[in-house]
Amino acid sequence: AAGPHGQLAAPDWLRSGGYRPTAALADYDGMAACDWPERPGDAYLAVPENLLETLDGFLAEIADLETAAGDGGRQQAIADYFRENFTYDLSSRPPQGEPVTWFLTESRRGHCEFYASATVLLARRLGMPARYVTGIVCVEEHPSGSYYVGREGNIHAWAEVYDRDAGKWRLVESTPAGAIKDYSGEWNFANGLWDRVKYALSSLVASLRRGEVAAVLRRVLFNWVTLAAVLALAWWRWRRFRRNRRTAAGALEGALAHWARLARRREREWLKQGRFKPDPGRTLAEVAALALASSRFGGDEKERIVKFVEEYHHHRFGGQER
Repeated sequence: AAGPHGQLAAPDWLRSGGYRPTAALADYDGMAACDWPERPGDAYLAVPENLLETLDGFLAEIADLETAAGDGGRQQAIADYFRENFTYDLSSRPPQGEPVTWFLTESRRGHCEFYASATVLLARRLGMPARYVTGIVCVEEHPSGSYYVGREGNIHAWAEVYDRDAGKWRLVESTPAGAIKDYSGEWNFANGLWDRVKYALSSLVASLRRGEVAAVLRRVLFNWVTLAAVLALAWWRWRRFRRNRRTAAGALEGALAHWARLARRREREWLKQGRFKPDPGRTLAEVAALALASSRFGGDEKERIVKFVEEYHHHRFGGQER
């Protein structure tokens, strides 16, 4: 569903359920934007009073504005000026004060949020409705060609400006080159296959969360990637289970191995009875401390817990608490 300003939202959102965006791309030219609202109001022209002088001074620097043809030309002139005279810098941080003024008049370098914010304000100052937009730029296709990959390094901000001549919203990209990192050279057979398996697993879980059991069965039975993902998950969980067991007691022998197994059993019992959230980072003593502080354990049970921990530490660590 789309809100009054073109923002998209999923009604009745189901966590981990996924979603499928669709769009008519037959006439998409790469610079189109969401056409809501069709007649933008005054809210898209608002500019803080304390920025008027800064914006007017900066607009006077852009010589191409004088000969620009219509709103489209003015939008292009602003974007070109930034890309030709400013520098992309992800580490740029403004001092105390107004960040847009500092960006336009002092630093002349910054990340995408500075360029998008400044472009919106400059466009509004010229009478063009404008808005600030954030999202993920998915331009990297997976080597399989099956889907596009969105990374944290693809998070971006840009401006959308209303072209009054054409009656359409247009995307205005004023950030200089370097904002969107190219990861395409980092793929190889192993990580490409592993990413596809992870993608298949996440899609599988999303379908199950949406209740599409029949679709999941068809995919598992007739899609080799999904089947491989299921088998890989089962294998990984088994290996992890075996590795955890070996880590905990594999190096122990005789009585020590016995106490390690017994400790794991007691820990599971205490977690279940106390309804504590499992945490692999907790020691037996820390779990015991939770049990001793809980009202779900009686006095006799707490005495047995203390006694068991003491005996365990004696046999396992020579009496030293871990």
